[in-house]
Amino acid sequence: MAAEVPWHRFVLWLNLTPKLGSQGIEGLLRKIAQEGLSPEEFLAIPVEEKSRRYKLLPEAAAALSRGAAVIQSEYGPVEDRLRGHGVEWVTHADASYPQRIVQRLVTTPSILYFYGNRSLLDRETFAAFSSRGTSRQGFDRMERVVEKWVLKPSVLVGGHSTPSYQRAAVVPLRWGTPRIMVLDCGMFTALSDDLSTEPFKTARLWRYNFDPKTDLVISFCRPKDLPLGIHNKPRDWLISAIADDLLFIEVRTGGVMESIGLAALSQGRDVWVMEWPQYTDRLQGNVRLLTSGAIPLNEKE
Repeated sequence: MAAEVPWHRFVLWLNLTPKLGSQGIEGLLRKIAQEGLSPEEFLAIPVEEKSRRYKLLPEAAAALSRGAAVIQSEYGPVEDRLRGHGVEWVTHADASYPQRIVQRLVTTPSILYFYGNRSLLDRETFAAFSSRGTSRQGFDRMERVVEKWVLKPSVLVGGHSTPSYQRAAVVPLRWGTPRIMVLDCGMFTALSDDLSTEPFKTARLWRYNFDPKTDLVISFCRPKDLPLGIHNKPRDWLISAIADDLLFIEVRTGGVMESIGLAALSQGRDVWVMEWPQYTDRLQGNVRLLTSGAIPLNEKE
């Protein structure tokens, strides 16, 4: 008789399986639940039937047909490292999956990894967005409004790998207040193998080591995934779903930032948009959001 495979271990195995993405995992978990199968029963299905029945690519079906002992020998060390550092992972089936994400996004990550202070999700939160190529004046104004929200107090939700997210993140670091970082790569890639390194150089001026007692990191990527361009859009949408107040500094029309703002407005959420003396072509997203009902934002108020 095959040894029992705990459900969360099985979920991790799926996430680490090659050629099996987030939507594929979501559909697979749903079908396994509908069929009332245990992880052991699913793993015991022959590879050809598994591929056909669950529409898996051959590489994924083969990886999930090697037997629990073989799979555990490969993925067990990753699980041990994650658990050893207190990293948690959740799916939609878990009560701890943040409901604000489910309520605010059309497409949600099938698996989320959490490392650090999860109580921050119970606090008031905000995010500051600005389109690629933000001006120096835009960055200066962003820093001032982020400081206003941090001192309310409210917890900043942001990324770590773009100039605008990094500029916003230095404010809570300077004040010693917490922040939530949403990664566009794996935990081990961003924070190093021991999850101790601040993920971008400027942050290390204030804090060289990442502090999981203060901050929270969330990732929808596999633990060792490298940053990819295809991760940028889901990262931005996930940030917008976790944050309560959304602040927009410089918004190009037709881009992701404008789409995020319009979606939030349609949900009746608080959206704040920076006013400018003149609205150049690259600020037409600001105009559209303001005329759609966003709250005018001025860092001097």
